[in-house]
Amino acid sequence: AEGNSEFLTSSDKPTAVIALELLDNLPHDKIARCVEGDILQAEVMPLDATEDGARDDVEGPISCLDTSRAYTETFVPMNDPLLQHILSVGPSLYTPTASTGPQWVPTVALGILMKLFECRP
Repeated sequence: AEGNSEFLTSSDKPTAVIALELLDNLPHDKIARCVEGDILQAEVMPLDATEDGARDDVEGPISCLDTSRAYTETFVPMNDPLLQHILSVGPSLYTPTASTGPQWVPTVALGILMKLFECRP
């Protein structure tokens, strides 16, 4: 794209273009702070799944949503390493108290931006 428009003039420096709408469409994690202060993350599980997420009729992880089944959302202790890292680096992303309810964190988009920042020249 360099040199092909007035916006990006020709340059010898590396150029990165970030599609912000694309970043916004990447997966988000739903988190909530419990009364004790711990941050929990939401998980969606079939109602007939066992405590560890396994099902009797399917081998391996569930890879798509079966619309003939019922699901439930529960909050569990945070175990996603990327989400934990993002909240440790940017605690201001989630500072509300338990009374404000769940919040959405753009985990994957922030992970990409952090990686771009690490790789910058």
